Amino acid sequence: MSESRATRRPWDLLDVGRNTKFLLKSLWTVGPFFFLARALTAGTQVLAGRWLGPQEFGLATIALAAAGTLLIPIQMGFPVALVKFAAMEESLERQAAIVSSVLWMALIWGLPCLALLILFRNSLGSVLHIGQHLYLWALAYAVLTLAYSLISGGLQGVMRFRERARIELYYGALVPMFFGALYFRGDHSFTSFVGAMCLSLAVAGAVCAAYLKPWIRPSVSGWTVRPVASYTLAPVVSASAGAAVSAAAPLILAAYLSPKEAGFFGIYEIGSVGVSMAAFQIVNTVLAPMASAQERQAGVWRKFLLLSAPLAAALALFFASTTLIILKLEGGRYPENIRWIALFALAGALSFLFSAVVTILSSSDAAGLWLGASGNILAGVLCLAASFWLIPTHGVSGAAAALAAGYAAAFFWCVILGWGKIRSSRA
Repeated sequence: MSESRATRRPWDLLDVGRNTKFLLKSLWTVGPFFFLARALTAGTQVLAGRWLGPQEFGLATIALAAAGTLLIPIQMGFPVALVKFAAMEESLERQAAIVSSVLWMALIWGLPCLALLILFRNSLGSVLHIGQHLYLWALAYAVLTLAYSLISGGLQGVMRFRERARIELYYGALVPMFFGALYFRGDHSFTSFVGAMCLSLAVAGAVCAAYLKPWIRPSVSGWTVRPVASYTLAPVVSASAGAAVSAAAPLILAAYLSPKEAGFFGIYEIGSVGVSMAAFQIVNTVLAPMASAQERQAGVWRKFLLLSAPLAAALALFFASTTLIILKLEGGRYPENIRWIALFALAGALSFLFSAVVTILSSSDAAGLWLGASGNILAGVLCLAASFWLIPTHGVSGAAAALAAGYAAAFFWCVILGWGKIRSSRA
């Protein structure tokens, strides 16, 4: 007897291609886990904003922003290379060679970089306009973020989406637990929140490493070095520009105004760009491996361009709603500014679209990786310049406008380059 329509999965009921069904099936598998994990971490951020207040939450926002900058020289392009090349292999041995080689190369590169970041902590802290205590917390978060992204990226690369999703849920559940434990032990400063994030990354990363153990070998395979090396420089450029987008606003707000304004920025960003990045991470878990095959690129681009305009409008409305909900949950400790809500909602929608187009480009080949990097450079330069121009006179409104302008320009730039790349490959 044939399978009844009532018992079939939702993607089986759609008249779409095999790759689209694979995407929907994988999202159905990982989506609930990632959604719940992001809800838990976002809820903890909202709680931290309320319990710690704008000043201390502003310091936490500054620490996380500084961590994004410190991560650049350590990270290189290893997480991107790990997902890209592991997803292209089918045999366990070749996947293990990719995973092991990338992890060992990341360790060999990262340890000397970490030593230099510790040695020059006073000078680098002065450049970032943060004290040594805040700097060291930012560095700890950066290192643990890299370790977690590498190990969890390994599971993503070998297509273990369900295990990857479970790990993310573990992380999401640990953050509020650790934050509550630290807060009620008497730590009412930014360290309770940043420390909870660090502890959660460490524990979740250890569990993830246990899942990934069958793919880890004590060696670097020679044939992997060249392709991995080709994916190391462009992500550094992208990350440098990305840091200008994510870290510029809170650091400049704190430098020109005060950590309190950085706290306002942090809460509004959680409800918009933060929700956007969380939603995109769910999609990216499947999108990056799926778009890595050359034969899928044209189809992915067509579907993306068809959906981008209505998706942007829907996302902007959604992020405006989530931002307003979060402000209500803060109990009046943060101002409800309609202009801020609109600007941050627009920035959130544009950040989602921009992240998607960069992932599609970067997953194609090394040339696409550099095209995506050029988009990140444009976003970073525009956001940084606009932040220095707008923040001193317009404060948080200027910071949100700078974000939106940077993402908008970079999105259209990448769309033009990406579609041109597809057309030239057909010629």
